Amino acid sequence: MSRPVIFFRMRRWQVGVIAAAMAALTILTPGTAFANSKWIADDLPYPDNQVRTAGTVAFAVQDAYDNGPSAQIWRADNPTGSMLISINNGTPFTLPGSSAYSPVIAPAANNRWLIAHTGGGGQIYWGWYGPNPGQFTGWAPARGFTASGPPAITQIRNDSRAFMVWRASDGGNNVWGSYFDGSAWALAQEPGEWVGQTNDSPSVAYNDASDVIYVAHRGTNGHVYYTGQPYGDRYWGPWQDANTPYNWPSTGSPSIAEIPDSYNMEIATRDDENTLQFIQVTPNGVAGARWIRDDEGWQTPYNVYITRVHDVIWAFLTGRDGHWGYVKQL
Repeated sequence: MSRPVIFFRMRRWQVGVIAAAMAALTILTPGTAFANSKWIADDLPYPDNQVRTAGTVAFAVQDAYDNGPSAQIWRADNPTGSMLISINNGTPFTLPGSSAYSPVIAPAANNRWLIAHTGGGGQIYWGWYGPNPGQFTGWAPARGFTASGPPAITQIRNDSRAFMVWRASDGGNNVWGSYFDGSAWALAQEPGEWVGQTNDSPSVAYNDASDVIYVAHRGTNGHVYYTGQPYGDRYWGPWQDANTPYNWPSTGSPSIAEIPDSYNMEIATRDDENTLQFIQVTPNGVAGARWIRDDEGWQTPYNVYITRVHDVIWAFLTGRDGHWGYVKQL
């Protein structure tokens, strides 16, 4: 199928004029996220001390179009900050090292998993896990990248290529990113046509239908912003405000995910009452008409995580008690 031209390079005044025109033409009808789904407690076969986290669980599945294996990774709720990973809800494997933040995961070729976390001194580390439980290459530094929070990663084109984003550790709060070619990380770059600044960690997701990488973050004013880059392009589009209402600034880090078989993306965040909110983003960078509040009104002090799982989007929630086994389907 043909692909639209997305986030092409223009002068800033041209971007503003065209974005305003597109907004008048392609505003989305408010979505029905989670209208027919309820949060459920996943009865995971783990000891109680292993299903509690002081952060956010990350979930990934091999081959979004097929029934490949799945994996989840999280930081245990203990003083050491140990990290655990499980394939297909199997016995968790305790990864070496510790982290003050939640680790992240993306699928890769040959049923392996690309995992990463922020370690001591803010250094970002990465490694390969799998394909069998317990197979781990060990942690390696991702160049000299340092972060003031957890990174986020996404698989590109269903192989071992990836893109990772993080918040700078130099006090400037800038959003940074790097391409991964399957063996090494490229030099860091700043997503967005101009610098994006955040008090929290950014999120990233790849849209297979449009071949575009999207990055979302919470701006220093509490609004959610996003940008995109067609894979292989040199330029990013401008940071777009995702129609964040002025009556509720967002809280924490947003999460972004591909809507299956669509050029659109879904963004999830928490409002100033820690209630979950959702919105769809069109491929030309125009946000939906309004944010949709979680119909059950669930609240959490932790960031929500959304990801594509085959032909739907799943959301993963850490409860107030630290139990992360709450799942909801779009």
